[in-house]
Order: sequence, then structure tokens, then C-alpha cells
Amino acid sequence: MAALKDQWKEQRRQRQLELERRQRDVREVLDGFQQERQAMSAQLRSELSAFQQAVQEETQSFLADAYQKRLANAKVVADALQAYKANLHEQVAQFLSVTSAERSLMSQELFQALEAFHASLSASVADLRLALQQRMQEIQLEVQVLQADTQDMLVGFKEQRIQEQQRLLAELAAYVDGLRDDVHAYLSELELARVDRANQLWAMLQQSRDNRAVEMEALMTEFAEFRNYLQSYRQSLHNLVWGNGEASVEPQPPAVAPQRKVAAAPVRGFRPVRPVATAQPKVELPKAPRSIPPTPAAATPASELPNVVAPPKPEPPKVEPPKVEEFAPAPVILAEASSSIDSLEALSEAIPLPAVKTESVEETQPALRDPAQLEMDIFKYIQAINGARLTEIETALSINRFQAVDALRSLIKKGNVTQRDRIYLIPEEVNL
Repeated sequence: MAALKDQWKEQRRQRQLELERRQRDVREVLDGFQQERQAMSAQLRSELSAFQQAVQEETQSFLADAYQKRLANAKVVADALQAYKANLHEQVAQFLSVTSAERSLMSQELFQALEAFHASLSASVADLRLALQQRMQEIQLEVQVLQADTQDMLVGFKEQRIQEQQRLLAELAAYVDGLRDDVHAYLSELELARVDRANQLWAMLQQSRDNRAVEMEALMTEFAEFRNYLQSYRQSLHNLVWGNGEASVEPQPPAVAPQRKVAAAPVRGFRPVRPVATAQPKVELPKAPRSIPPTPAAATPASELPNVVAPPKPEPPKVEPPKVEEFAPAPVILAEASSSIDSLEALSEAIPLPAVKTESVEETQPALRDPAQLEMDIFKYIQAINGARLTEIETALSINRFQAVDALRSLIKKGNVTQRDRIYLIPEEVNL
């Protein structure tokens, strides 16, 4: 172990020596490279200095030669310019003399032409004035003739208008008389139709009242049978729980008789022929009073029902009551029947028969629509007509004021619709 350790130490010392030797070699190589680089830089600097000196000398010599050449050329150019200036001065003087002579000649000719034109123009103006005066006299004569013709025509038109007015008054009087007779006949037919309608409606209400009475008797019979069944069931349950020494037979529920539906005969209204020339006002029937729904208080109190809860007993036998399907409690049925009869009687007393309109009028209620679909319909309608008012939206989509206001408020909150001067518009960024 010690020999290995000494060997390892020796190898480590050799490695360190080898490392130092390599470092010395690298340092010597780097020093040599540094010296060579310095020598090359000094040589390059000297060469650049010599090249710069040579370039400066060549530039100085070139500039001196160029200056001498420019001086020689300047003298030649100055002499040429002086000669051209003298020649140009002579040419301009000659041109001006010729031009002045021509201008004086042209002015004389133009003056003579203007004098001749002025003389001819004066003669033409005199002729035109004379012709204009003659034409004005002719026009005045024509105007006088036209005024006379117009007066005659106006007198004739006035007489024709008076005759036409008298004829129209006679025709209107005859038409009013005929129209009054037609209206009286139509009102008589409406009165007969109203009486017939009242009789038919009263017969229908009487038939409905009789049908309700028959159904009430049937319901009372079923209620009595059901009450007997409950009493028998209670007695059977009591005997089964407490015992009486006898075998009890479970009662069977009474059979529920199907309710008979009596269809009311349709009421046929008399429709007279309306005159074409008249426009009668529409009279709407008032709304029928809504029947009051039966309240829980109308049912039989719980104290009147038989008590079927037995006192506690250890391990009582399990007894399941028979199932009665689709059987409404009798007190509730009685309350509904009585309320329906009362509503029919109140309807027959409260509805006034109209004097003009014979057909039954239903109050139209707006159908419930999906809010999202309603908003989409309103948005498309406003976009199609490029702006709409609230009344136009209600009329076009057949909705009421509350639905329209709610949908528009939602669209305005979302930024899809804006309001300006009571007109709802689509913003430009939404259109794009």
C-alpha cells in the first residue's frame, strides 16, 4: 500500500513537472508570436507612411498642373465671351430698329381698320334699334289681343264652373239620400242579426247550464259511493287491526264512471252584406270575467274525515289499501263545477250585445316568444330598414310595448343598438 502511494506521488510530481514544462513552452511560443507581430506592425507602419508621402506629392503636382491649365483656358474663354457679347449687341440693335418700323406700320393699319369697323357698327346699331322698336309695338298688340281672349275664356270657365257646381250638388244630394237609405237598411239588418245572436247565445248558455246540472248530479252520486267505500274500508281496517272474531272482506273501490262530454252546438252568426260606400266603426266585446279558481278552503275540513290511524301495537300486520287511480276529491270537483257555473252565469249577464258588429271578437294576446329570438328579430328588422321607431317595431313584429322595451334595452346594453331622437339604429362597427 505504501509502495503504491509512493508511486502515485512520484507520478503526480512527474505530471506537475510535465505541466510546468508545457507552460514554459507555450509562454515561449507566445513571446515569439508577440515579437513577430510587433515587427510586422512596425514595418507596415513605415510602408504606410512612405505611401502617404508619395500620394501627397502626386496630389500637389496634379493640382499645380490643373491650376496652370485652368488659367490658360480662362483667358481664351474670356476673349470668346467678349467677342460674342459685341456681336449680340449689334444683332439686338438691328432687330429693335426693324421691329419699331414694323410696329409703327401695323399701328397705322390697325387704326384705319378700327375706324371702318366703328362706322359699320354704328350703322348696324341704328338698324337694330329701329327693328326693336317695331317688334315691341307688334308684341304690345299681341298682348292686348291675348288679354281680350283670356278675359273671354275666364268668363266662359266661370259659367261652366257654376253649371258644374249645380250639377255636382244635385248628384251629391241624390247620393246622400241613397246612402242614408242604405245605412238605415243595414242598421235594420244588424238589429235583426243582434236579436238572433242574442237568442242563440242564450240557448247555448241554457244548454251548458243543463249539462252542468247533469254532470253535478253524476258527481254527487259518485261522491256518495266513494264515501260509502271509505266507511267500509275504515270498518274493515278496524276489524283487521283490533279483531272482532270474524273474517272481514276487503271492500272493492267503486267504479268511476267516465265523464260525459257534451259538445255545445256551434252558434251561427248572421252576416249581412255591408254597403260598399259606408264605413261602420268596430265595436269589440268586453272581456269575460275570469272564473275564480277553487281554493283549498273549499274542500272538506280534515276534522270531518274519518280517522284511520290506529293506536300503536307491537308488530301489527301490514295492510295495503287498494289503489284508486285517476279519482279527484269530490269537494274540489264540486268547487270547480260551482265556480264554472257561476262564471257562465256572470258571462251571460256581463256581455252586452253590440249594436253593430255581429261576429264574436277574441281579444288577441301577444304570444310568448323566446327573448333571444325576439332580440334577433328586432335587430334584423332595424338593420333591414336602417332605423325604426318603437311603434314601427311593435306593429311589424306583432309584439306589445313591454316585450319591445325589454328586448331593446338588452340590445342597447350589449352595444348592438343605439337610440337617437327616438329612433333605434345599428352602430357602424356592428354593420361592418
